Amino acid sequence: TNVRGALGVSLDLPHRLQGTLEADNVDGAGVIAAAIGLPDASPRQGTAWTWSGAPFGPGAFGDYAGQVSVKVRQVSLLPRLNARQFSATLHAGKNKFALDDMRGVVAGGIFSGALSFKSGDDGVATKAKFTLADVESAGLLSEAARPPVTGPLGLSVALESSGLSPVALIGALHGTGTLTMKDAAFAGLNPRAFDAVTEVVDAGLQVKGDEIADVVRKALESGQLQIKRAEGKLSINAGLVRLSDFKASSPDAE
Repeated sequence: TNVRGALGVSLDLPHRLQGTLEADNVDGAGVIAAAIGLPDASPRQGTAWTWSGAPFGPGAFGDYAGQVSVKVRQVSLLPRLNARQFSATLHAGKNKFALDDMRGVVAGGIFSGALSFKSGDDGVATKAKFTLADVESAGLLSEAARPPVTGPLGLSVALESSGLSPVALIGALHGTGTLTMKDAAFAGLNPRAFDAVTEVVDAGLQVKGDEIADVVRKALESGQLQIKRAEGKLSINAGLVRLSDFKASSPDAE
């Protein structure tokens, strides 16, 4: 990718960094993987996610100080998730670096956050905070013609971890977060399904399990459940994300 800007680096220790850099397209996940010494920079193999158990390499850690302003027209975060108009401030320190004041446009909403990595005796340690505001949920979940969920989504997460290898780092992730939705629609949950079953039974359909099940399935799939507002709590522990205390309000169903 083309990189423009001005960058100053001192030769004495610690190396001082100062400047601004701009680029058009950057593989964000790949850059971070190389910077932290990821043994395999391609964790996705086939349809499943796998993480290497080999120790982290030296990466780009060293004796640095200073900061660099970064602007990128488009950054790829995940295979199907990009951030446009991305900006951040890169802070460098002794065996650590951080991306502060991250900001960009993701799936029509605003992404903001901070991310840091530090190298030490226990491998690589990371801390992250990020927020998504008014992001179109269909753009995050699926590229299907009929996405399972549509509507603006809000997400706020804070997490941290450390490990000698990528699989240990992911397995030790822990933190908390919140999820909110408003004016959303859940596909395949027609709240009129019970009314449809009642109508066909009143019209003469015999009450048989397989026939009723077929009517219910078709009725459910024929509509959407409109949600005015939904919210829940996220907990991240041992690399597993759980959604709890989820509540949703709808004019059509409880």
